[in-house]
Amino acid sequence: MISTLHHPILVETCRFLPIQYPHYRCGVCWRKYKSQKNLNQHQRYECQKEPQFCCPYCQYKAKHKFNLNKHLKRIHV
Repeated sequence: MISTLHHPILVETCRFLPIQYPHYRCGVCWRKYKSQKNLNQHQRYECQKEPQFCCPYCQYKAKHKFNLNKHLKRIHV
């Protein structure tokens, strides 16, 4: 048996094998996600939707409340 630790050709070929993850695809825009939770979040807040979180101080809008909070801390504090 050949050890891959000491055989450079085997090490080289193993290094480039693609890792396959299960994925969940949006039926509208075809984006892929690694988890059903992330796909559900995409469909709820992002896919073909206008940003729903508005900054009370300027015209900034975000699709996620987290991004609005980052904006408020970075720009208006």
